[in-house]
Amino acid sequence: MLRSCYLFDEQGNDLPLVEGKGPSALGNTLGVVLVVPRSLCLYLRLDARGIPLLRLRSYARLQLLARSPLVQPDAFVARQGDTLHLWLWDRAFVQSFARRQGLPASRIEVLPSSVLTKPASPDGATLLKTPGSAGVHAQLWQAGRLLHDGWFEKTPDALEWQAWRDDIERQEGIQWPETPPLEQSSDVLGHRWARNLLRERALGATLPGASVARMALGGATLATLGYGVALQAQLYLYKARIEEVQHAQTEVSARLRPIEEARQAALEAQQWVTRAERLVQQPSATALLERIGSTVTDQGAVVRDLDVQGDVMRATLAPAAGELSLPDLTAALTQVGEFDDVRFIDAAPGKGFRFAWRLRDRDGSARLAPRAGSERS
Repeated sequence: MLRSCYLFDEQGNDLPLVEGKGPSALGNTLGVVLVVPRSLCLYLRLDARGIPLLRLRSYARLQLLARSPLVQPDAFVARQGDTLHLWLWDRAFVQSFARRQGLPASRIEVLPSSVLTKPASPDGATLLKTPGSAGVHAQLWQAGRLLHDGWFEKTPDALEWQAWRDDIERQEGIQWPETPPLEQSSDVLGHRWARNLLRERALGATLPGASVARMALGGATLATLGYGVALQAQLYLYKARIEEVQHAQTEVSARLRPIEEARQAALEAQQWVTRAERLVQQPSATALLERIGSTVTDQGAVVRDLDVQGDVMRATLAPAAGELSLPDLTAALTQVGEFDDVRFIDAAPGKGFRFAWRLRDRDGSARLAPRAGSERS
């Protein structure tokens, strides 16, 4: 390796990992490599399926701005198939290291320790103990590609591992082994297994017809902007129409409010009348017999049974001796001042007759109860 390599330390005690083999005269020109420990990195895993190759870097930068909790982050983006792995760290780390080395930041290549650690087997999970950190570094590989990268402040027990595993499976859909793998020691001295997508040369510059592609991309961008402006205008028009309909609805509701209040008042009054009618006491059977006693006796009849339902009264009249005259009996009951709508229902056993009539109020008016009951036989 032509350049010297250092493992960053927040306290300023940077650990030399590799001494550069290049000429000392080219030291400032070649620069150095700074390795940021995994304990000082934040890790993000992005699904890049469906993202065009030419837009991967823009997509990574956009996600970095949207999801980074750091104000001024530096990042390393490694592409593994349709997955992008992002390691973030504070840009102040590089600035402080540059001051200690007396080099400009542009001469320092920064790598996370994760891209310098790779297990011997292309498949499986590992727990690595790396220099410069007290915790353990977890990596999950499949077919020689990294699936997920994790960090623990200390070696996890079975319960901590299961909780962390379930959380990763719920958030990322990645399934780690049920039990934690055996812890291993590893040095961050190997050749890096990925390049930084954010620092690679623009892909379009290496492709044939790059100018045509840029023109096409610019035209597509303008068309997209125009379409977006049209959609915004249409959305503004729809909002204006909706506000007009809501205003008209408010006016109609204001006009209908007095009608609804009057209807509610009428319903309350009707309910009050109904409750008041229920409080009116119905005459007792004894009082009714006193009312019709003289009339029935004059016709030579007796009351066999009496039924009062609301303002409807039913009675069975039988002869005391001999037979009754239906016309005379009907006429006599009709003459009773407190009766209304006297009706003959049918004959009863023992030469009797069944009658039904409605009772009048004290003021002589007919009661307002339903007449359906009086028509039942």
